[in-house]
Amino acid sequence: MQGDLTDGDWVQELVTGIKPDVIYQLASASQGGQASQFVLPTFENDLRSTVNVLLAAKTCGCNRVILAASLEEPVHDGRPVTIASPYAAAKASCTYYGLMFHQLYGVPVTLLRPFMTYGPGQKVHKLIPYSILSLLKGEPPQISSGLRLVDWVYVQDVITAFVSAAVRPEAVGTVIDLGSGCLVPVREVVNEIHRLIPRSPASLPGALPDRMMETVRCADTESAMRILDWKATTALTDGLSQTIEWYRKRLLQASKASGAQQD
Repeated sequence: MQGDLTDGDWVQELVTGIKPDVIYQLASASQGGQASQFVLPTFENDLRSTVNVLLAAKTCGCNRVILAASLEEPVHDGRPVTIASPYAAAKASCTYYGLMFHQLYGVPVTLLRPFMTYGPGQKVHKLIPYSILSLLKGEPPQISSGLRLVDWVYVQDVITAFVSAAVRPEAVGTVIDLGSGCLVPVREVVNEIHRLIPRSPASLPGALPDRMMETVRCADTESAMRILDWKATTALTDGLSQTIEWYRKRLLQASKASGAQQD
């Protein structure tokens, strides 16, 4: 069944009809841009959709609701709170709503906060697929300074954590970081992709401006290990290699399909 999670009546009808044991709310605009044009899409596709799912879950009484939080959410560490994008504001609001529904209404919510997730199937405008596809086509990827430090985590590791969170009673009511616990600069990741694709051109750092106030922090890995018995196990080079092969095969398939149509 397909529908629109911003339509509260449709979500309620769907959940009431299915009566799911576990609900994963993964819907998101996934747009980290800072322009005002992203305010309404992130409000609708991140916050409104999450609230609709939580309201439906409260009615149907499922055993677990797992929400995808974000590393872009502000951290309250005594310094002035910085919210660097409409997406960050929407995801922070989702976290607060999730905790409220658990604490006030007893909805069994778990919030998982994947850090910079990458791997096969990611949207092509994201940094890693964009860089891979550019280099496979012999085009130098245009990036910012690439100095931002990021905690990268492979998608298969993240999936394992999401599965574990559905069956761990102690995960209810918690917010858990999912990451490697290590920071690697963006430029270093793009350079590693370049190394893994022989005869590809070097990137063009500085071709794009840096975003203001970007979040720099690594995951707190202790809670994931303690609550989920989970840690990221895929080395960055291994994850990048697998991702490159996935996109290489898709490009080859697209090329063959295009050739067949021309014939």
